[in-house]
Amino acid sequence: MLDRYLQELNKVQLLSEDKEKALWNSYKNNGDRNARQEIITAYQPLVYKLVAGLAVSKEIMMDLIQEGIIGLIESAENYDLEKNVRFSTYAKYRIRGRILNYLKRDLKLDLDLVSLDYSLDDDGTTLLEKLAEEGLSLEGQVEERFLKQEVLNAMERLSIKEREAIRALLYAGEDAKEVAKKLQISPGHLYRLQRKAVKRIRGMLSGLMKDIKEA
Repeated sequence: MLDRYLQELNKVQLLSEDKEKALWNSYKNNGDRNARQEIITAYQPLVYKLVAGLAVSKEIMMDLIQEGIIGLIESAENYDLEKNVRFSTYAKYRIRGRILNYLKRDLKLDLDLVSLDYSLDDDGTTLLEKLAEEGLSLEGQVEERFLKQEVLNAMERLSIKEREAIRALLYAGEDAKEVAKKLQISPGHLYRLQRKAVKRIRGMLSGLMKDIKEA
C-alpha cells in the first residue's frame, strides 16, 4: 500500500504561484470543490515529508500519512487568504498536530513504533537516550525531532560560509583561527558571520512560532 501511494505521489506536480493563487480564489471565493481537491493533491508531498522525517516503521507510516492528510484537508478548509501566512507554513503545523495527536491517542506513545535511536554525539549517545535522561515523553521526543528538522531547514537557507561558521564554532568547537584560515577570511569576519547566522536562524524560527500562534 505504501509503495503504491509513493508511486502516485511521484506523479504530483508542484503548483506555480499564479496557478495556486487562481485555485485559492476559485475555492474560497466561488466554492469550487475541484480547485480545493487540486490544492490538497498538490500538497500531499508535504504530508509525506513530515511523516518521513519521523523515521517511523512502515507498519504505521500509512496511518500517520492518512492522519496527516486529514490535517491537510482541515488546513485547506480553514485557511484564510487575508492573513499574510503561506499555506505551506500554516498547513505544516496543523498536519503535525494531527500526527502528534494520533501518536498520543491511538498508539499510546509506544516507543517500539518510533525510531529515535540514531546517534547524536561522539560518545555514541542516542537521541532517545538523551531525551530519556531529560525525562521527556515520546510526544516531547517527536516535538524535538520536528524542531530539529526546522533548525536544519533554517541552516540550509544560510550561505555556505555562515553554515560553516555555525557548525565549526557552535557544534564542533573548532579553533576559530583554523576555521577562518580554511574559509580564507579573518577571525573577526568569522565571528561576524556566526553572529549574523545565529540572528538569521532566530528570525526564521521566530516567524514560524508566530505562524503557529496564528494557525
